[in-house]
Amino acid sequence: MEVVGAVASIVTLTKLVLDGVKLAKTLYKAPDDLAALQDQLECFNVMLAEIEKCHNHDWPGLVSTTLGRARLTIEQIHQLVELKLLKTNGSTSRARRRAWARHKSKIHSLRDALRECRENLTTALSASSSSLSHRAEARLSFITQGIDLSRQSANTITKSLSEIQQSLEATRGAIQVQSQTVNDILRSVSSAAGLHRGRGNNEHMLAYPTFGGFLRPLVQVTETHGNCQHAAAELASFTGSRNHWPRSTEISRLDCATDISIRLNPASSFELSDQFFPELYTVLDGPLNVRLHAYSAYEEHSTELARTNCYGVFLLKAQRQWQRLTISVQISRNSRFWDYTKLSRSKPNYVTNSYHLPRSLQVQAAELLMEVQGLVDDAHLSFTVSENTHGHPSVTWSQEKTAPRHNPVGFANDEVLSLLDDLGCQRAFENEIMQVAMLQAPECFATSVNGHLLHEYKISGLAGECSLYTIQLLHCLSGFQHIAKLAAVILDSKGRQLKGFLREIPARGWLFGIIAKSLADGQPVPWSRREKWAKQIVEAVSHIHSKGFVVGTLGELSGTPIAVDNEDRALLWKFRNKAWANRRFPGHLPPEYWQQTGQGTDGTLCEIRDELVDVTPRCDIFQLGMALWLIASKRLPLNGWHLFQNVDSQSTTSFYEHANIIALPPLSDEVPQYYKDIIAACRSVTPTTRPTARRLLQMFPSNITPTTRELQSPFSITSPEKLISNFPQVAIYCDICRAEKMETIFHCDSCLCGDFDICARCFEEGAHCHDSTHFLVEMTTKHGVLLAVNNYHSCVKDEGRREIMHL
Repeated sequence: MEVVGAVASIVTLTKLVLDGVKLAKTLYKAPDDLAALQDQLECFNVMLAEIEKCHNHDWPGLVSTTLGRARLTIEQIHQLVELKLLKTNGSTSRARRRAWARHKSKIHSLRDALRECRENLTTALSASSSSLSHRAEARLSFITQGIDLSRQSANTITKSLSEIQQSLEATRGAIQVQSQTVNDILRSVSSAAGLHRGRGNNEHMLAYPTFGGFLRPLVQVTETHGNCQHAAAELASFTGSRNHWPRSTEISRLDCATDISIRLNPASSFELSDQFFPELYTVLDGPLNVRLHAYSAYEEHSTELARTNCYGVFLLKAQRQWQRLTISVQISRNSRFWDYTKLSRSKPNYVTNSYHLPRSLQVQAAELLMEVQGLVDDAHLSFTVSENTHGHPSVTWSQEKTAPRHNPVGFANDEVLSLLDDLGCQRAFENEIMQVAMLQAPECFATSVNGHLLHEYKISGLAGECSLYTIQLLHCLSGFQHIAKLAAVILDSKGRQLKGFLREIPARGWLFGIIAKSLADGQPVPWSRREKWAKQIVEAVSHIHSKGFVVGTLGELSGTPIAVDNEDRALLWKFRNKAWANRRFPGHLPPEYWQQTGQGTDGTLCEIRDELVDVTPRCDIFQLGMALWLIASKRLPLNGWHLFQNVDSQSTTSFYEHANIIALPPLSDEVPQYYKDIIAACRSVTPTTRPTARRLLQMFPSNITPTTRELQSPFSITSPEKLISNFPQVAIYCDICRAEKMETIFHCDSCLCGDFDICARCFEEGAHCHDSTHFLVEMTTKHGVLLAVNNYHSCVKDEGRREIMHL
């Protein structure tokens, strides 16, 4: 089909349809819907007019096909307007309303179809420009061959040089003509069709590449924005327009840069499309930029001939779409990877900054997993590592069918979406966010959204009750200064499934981490500052209980239930409405749960029984007493668990301190008596005698105000590296000299449950891990992210040198 002739006919038909739409607007009380259709027709008409000007251009077949589809769509619009809407011109208003009700959905679908045709036509124009580049490259390759042949004789050289000059001139002229044609069309289309959506609304945008350049590394881009304390509020401008289901294609990309100084060309048109992902073109090469990322590893079982390691992994199925899996890898003793894949036998062994698997095995395992059809979240697969006749490693299936490792109970997607719609949460889509680093395996990430660094909790499979409970609590209690701020919920690219939620990363880190570091440095946090934090925590618990919610995590002292923001305020971070009755730490639940969890009347374990129990406000108060005691005591937070070790654990360790798991050890004289009374009331055996959080708050003095020196000034700028390093699993230090901020480390996947690191200085001095048969993998930092170099180092041998293997 001749493109120019087809364009002329479509232009005529479009003008006719526009006249009909304008007339219909005067008859029907639906100006917004018809105005949107009119806008799409006018934008499409502008594009056609530009194409019509290029009489001598040879357009590809894809453009012709797209124009044919557009003509059919416009003809359908014409028939609908003329035959279904305008034929009621002499009818009553009631008849016109009925006609509009019948054909409104058809108007919307045709409008969307026309918009899709316009976008496809833009893509076809970009593809046409790309094909020209390939043709130019092929022609230059032909010229190079001619140069080689010209060396045979002087006559051939003279003739070839003449052909080269003519070919270059023809190529240069073709490139200039083609570039001018496509640039003129795309520049006109962008100004009329709205390619620069939302200009002037976003000041925090990733920079697009200039000629021959790269995008800035994501961590550096985020750092330029400084303080992240208002990330949730500013993210609202990015997600605020998403108030209806399903997801609209008009809001499928981030807002464009405010300064439209980059000349629009086929390349920049691609950058604005849904298929452009900046991290693919940056120099950042982080652990999450690999297709298969292992976040946990432990030795499942071993024999004299082989061992089986179990790895928790994330598989990058599509760009920014991660799938959580479990793989078992069997390695024979005669394999050259035997010595380099020794792992700790403790499980789960979560280490966020290690590859665990040598890179060559990772690549092969990822290729096999990508071929699996219908792979579901949390599936368990098995592989075998063998070596071919040439000594090269090979990863093969040892179990063809996948099996789910566990089947967690979750809610159907339509129920979850209905709840989110009722709440009115801000929304982001998984193809619009980028994970920067893993913070806590296997579900917590530092994620960049619209230029802001946020904390992402990833949901794999169906959303569970605790995840939905956290989202509901954070959303309903939004605005209270002592509760973490919910930034947005994350949906899949089609908006059909909940994939996680985003919170602000606390600027100062975790309260118990701050206390532990101060004790380790020999400079404990002043009492007035700890007293302020304690009152703020009780105030937050009181507010949560008054709204019908519970905290449920105040007993998780080794985790991250309480954080400290940039203004040195304590805030509750983690929530759940159900708790595990853990047989290792029976004392974290109050006495009324003992019979339900298999404990005796004294709190000791009588039978093994792990189950979920409902958290009540009385349970919160009981656990609050332990948290307040730990804030006031000069003890490392992790040692607080040893007060609750069961009888068997106490008899085999040196941490036995306190036999009564209800009453806690006495505090120092520095702590006021009212504070001790609060803790004693919280730890009451009878739940009805425990005061409410509101009553506890009234027991605090009203004049609790730390001195200026103790208050600590608010943070004005917080770097992403600092925010990320606040997470306990991400903080890296030398296990020999305790040095921090290391550019190069040597890591052991076995010792200290797979978390043993040595700095470069100790390594050069001959230090090694606790087992001389282990190999240390060399790792280095790049843009604030720890990367494996894939060099494995043995201990120092008798000749004074280490054995080095590159895998």
